[in-house]
Amino acid sequence: METISKYKGLVDYIKSNIDKIDTKLLIHVSSPSTVKLYGPLNADRERQAKVNGKKDYLN
Repeated sequence: METISKYKGLVDYIKSNIDKIDTKLLIHVSSPSTVKLYGPLNADRERQAKVNGKKDYLN
C-alpha cells in the first residue's frame, strides 16, 4: 500500500494508474487528515486499500 502526504499525491497516483485498474475506485475521507483509496471488490466482497494518506497537514 502506498502512503501519501498531499491530496495532489492521491490525484497523481490515480491518474498514473500504476496498478492498471480499469474499474472504479473508492476514496474514503474519514477525517481531514485521513484518506484511503480502495480498489474493486475481490471474490470475498472485500476491498484492498491501495493508498493511505495520513498526515497532520494533508492538503
